Amino acid sequence: LSEERLKVIADWINGGAKFDGRTQDLSLADLIANAPLDPSVVIPKPKGSETVSFTRDVAPFMANLCGGCHSRENRNGGLCLETFYDMMKGGDSGVVVIPGDGENSRLFRLTGGLENPRMPQGQARITRKNYEDLKQWFAEGCVYDGEDPRAPLRSFVRSQSDIDAEKFAAMTAEQFHSLRQERTIKQFKDALPNDTAQTLETDEFLMIGNVTAERLQQVADWSADQTGKLRKLFGEQSEQLWKGRLAVFVLKDRFSYDEFNLVIEKREAPAELTGHSTVVPTFEDAYIALLDVGDEPREESPTLHINVVDHLTGAFLKRDGGRVPVWVQRGLGLSLAAQAELGNPYLRRLPAQAKQHVGALGSPSDIFADGTFSPAVLPPVAYSLVDYMLDVGGAQRFARFADELSDGKDTATALRAVYDSDADTLARGYVRALK
Repeated sequence: LSEERLKVIADWINGGAKFDGRTQDLSLADLIANAPLDPSVVIPKPKGSETVSFTRDVAPFMANLCGGCHSRENRNGGLCLETFYDMMKGGDSGVVVIPGDGENSRLFRLTGGLENPRMPQGQARITRKNYEDLKQWFAEGCVYDGEDPRAPLRSFVRSQSDIDAEKFAAMTAEQFHSLRQERTIKQFKDALPNDTAQTLETDEFLMIGNVTAERLQQVADWSADQTGKLRKLFGEQSEQLWKGRLAVFVLKDRFSYDEFNLVIEKREAPAELTGHSTVVPTFEDAYIALLDVGDEPREESPTLHINVVDHLTGAFLKRDGGRVPVWVQRGLGLSLAAQAELGNPYLRRLPAQAKQHVGALGSPSDIFADGTFSPAVLPPVAYSLVDYMLDVGGAQRFARFADELSDGKDTATALRAVYDSDADTLARGYVRALK
């Protein structure tokens, strides 16, 4: 420590080492965070005309390149660069940032190569973009556009997912339209390089598959019909549900569907899986993939129409980027499919199957947890559970429940808010209804 700092500590001890804060239960880090700012430290405020953001453009590379040599534990030259406030306090040689004057600011001179030793030492230099951003930031007055100048610069380092989210959020409707088209065609070619793709475009969908053009049109008609029903049920008014439209892959045989899962999803699809939906929050991917299982009703397999209704409903429930439990997606999809195909033998036998699996649960409320049931067991349980909830509260109440989940509420909270019931009570009622 410097002589000045040693004297401060000695004077405090000799004065009785008194604590002058509000509470002694805080950590030293909390005390530092809650201490009043030194009024002599300049914190320039944004004017609104800046083209470079400190938190977005400058802080991330400073945290990565400067933190090792200028941390609180390792203050080379007495300079700490862990926070904006630390940086503006300067080091042993005084202030290193003079707002609006890069030429005479030691931080810019050393980092920009105007003075030696050039910083950062012993590692990669800043990039041309970093340099230009730093130069412009100085020219615009070195303003701080964050909330707390004592926030760690490390907190402004964005993950790749953050960067991707910003990129996709800034895309226009036309750009997203092109992205969906290019990405969908590439995914088809990657999965099935030897097959010819049939395509069909509508306002809501990009249909693609290795089935006939007539079959693709039939799936498009079913998709449009189901989307209309979902819009009405949920009171959805937006012009486009999925940015860039929803891609619908229709695959003619088991080999095609398995290859799609292996190449695109990086997984082996279980034999009972005949369709799935994928919608990521950024909408980089928004699609459903369907195995054409035919149109003949059978106990062991749904029809393609049921597949469309089932998985399109799942994609619809993911339209806002929220994570709706899989049992809600599959259960509502199959319940709506039952209304579209009355008396379908595949759907008619699901409640009996659910009865066998639910009886083995330790606690009835476990049925509401994702991961309780395997992909093979999930459809009968999800279908019969949602069907029960529709009987108890009606379609509009269940739609509100799904919206609560999409908004980030946990299942227990959503059940209390919409059904005025706890999970255990509702689950016991469902189990009784199965008997």
